Amino acid sequence: MELKYKHLLLGLLLVLVGLITFYPHYTYTYPLHVDEWQHLAQARSVYTTGELSKVNPYFVEGDTYESYEHGFQVFLAMVLYNIGFDPVLAYKFLPALFMLLGAISLFVLVSYLFKNYWIALLSVVFYLSLKSNVNIYGPWFFVPLTFALPFVAVFLLTLLKGINEDRRYLLFASLIAALILAVHPITITFLFPVLAIYFLMSNNTNKFILSGLFFALSIVGAFVIQFQYGWGIVEINYLLPEFFGWGASVMAIIGLIVCMKKKQHLMPIWVLVTLLMIYVFILFDIAFLAPYQRLIFYLLLGMIPLAALGTYTLATNINSKMIVGVFIAALLVSSFYNYLDLPSNAELYYMIDSDQYALIKMLPEESIVVASQTVSTAATPISGAKVYTGIIANLKQSGRAVVNDYFDEPCESTLAFDYAIHDQKIDCDDVTLVEQQGRYRLYRKA
Repeated sequence: MELKYKHLLLGLLLVLVGLITFYPHYTYTYPLHVDEWQHLAQARSVYTTGELSKVNPYFVEGDTYESYEHGFQVFLAMVLYNIGFDPVLAYKFLPALFMLLGAISLFVLVSYLFKNYWIALLSVVFYLSLKSNVNIYGPWFFVPLTFALPFVAVFLLTLLKGINEDRRYLLFASLIAALILAVHPITITFLFPVLAIYFLMSNNTNKFILSGLFFALSIVGAFVIQFQYGWGIVEINYLLPEFFGWGASVMAIIGLIVCMKKKQHLMPIWVLVTLLMIYVFILFDIAFLAPYQRLIFYLLLGMIPLAALGTYTLATNINSKMIVGVFIAALLVSSFYNYLDLPSNAELYYMIDSDQYALIKMLPEESIVVASQTVSTAATPISGAKVYTGIIANLKQSGRAVVNDYFDEPCESTLAFDYAIHDQKIDCDDVTLVEQQGRYRLYRKA
């Protein structure tokens, strides 16, 4: 196939990547995951104060929190709050954008590893088939994990080029590693044992130095970075072949065997080490270097190039074009048929609707609003208002009982606030109806 047609095919596939990833936002214009809302609230705090604070931006008496993802919040503050558009409304484009960047970086990395256009192209197809849910994240959400993913492929590419070809690439690899550490540390720490074993099995003259370095990082990381059962609030046992696709999983096994025969060890080691880390968690209820939910996702990422290699290997050994076409079609169906299926305890949820958004936009910055958990979670990133409650996630939950008590007996409450948003009528002397949107009302306290 001529080069221009290869570029055209890749371009069309990338358009498809963007369109499919954007699917959840065809009917919903706001962030989907509570983590997205909370990162927006933290980014707004960074933008307005000009500093990285450990004080929870939601609450009047902000408690402190620990975060190792400040780099992500700085990015959001620099980009979303400086573009001149509503950050909350612009947010929906970021998952598709970074999925595109991830697909491009994956294509380049796989092209470098296997020196084959079709294997790289098939990798993008399997990358597109990755499922999403609120438990393991995935392409539908823009969180530190999905921000970091495109840079993982760039890190590996520059690291390998720096070690095997031109040492100047090592500087770029170091900078990319530092970026990932600032944004989502576990997206690189899980690679430490993978790279330790990979370099040990390589033919590089400095393999013992490189392997020793990553082994040391693995040991230190395992002592520092640990996740107990229950870290993810909801713990779901995933059947990997069903989640990745039975056909794609079989192709990944074939690809792993082919890689081992060709002594191309990186991706097989990635998959086997990550699988071992997952089983350690299953057996002992503790995960090292990355939590179970993220390890599941990292394992799927490692299986993608192997599935592409297995598919290409099998397809090129079939003489009939018709059989190849049927084989590819069946493989795609088995990978995508359950793309929209979500676990019952990890389904998509909507924090607010357009009526609630319109009322929240009317809140003055730093005003205190009493509202439900969902409205409160959205209020701070949208308007900068302070709240009493919120949905538990990266930031702590607080004040749910206080809010419930107010709406149960609003006229007897002594709760201090400036505004209230609720779907019930509040008929008290000290509050005035400001605006109503649909069934929701905005009240101002006298």
